[in-house]
Amino acid sequence: NLESINGLNHYIGMRAIDPDAIPELKIIPWIMGGLVGLGLTAAALGRRWMMWTWLGAFALTMIGSLVRFYQWGYDYGHNLDMENAI
Repeated sequence: NLESINGLNHYIGMRAIDPDAIPELKIIPWIMGGLVGLGLTAAALGRRWMMWTWLGAFALTMIGSLVRFYQWGYDYGHNLDMENAI
């Protein structure tokens, strides 16, 4: 429950998590759909180069996602509001 997490985080000065402020949550379903489509196409056609293309796209997507999540988490955890924390 996001409201409970935001309530607890308020006590240590973290800002509230707002899903609308995270653009990746709107983009990820489209990217995952594209990866699924590319993977199914590669499997159906049985082309080795398509499998490697899919694997590369998947790896780049996952690395990029992990980097972005780390950046968001670092910013979220290090920019605390000490004036309003208990």
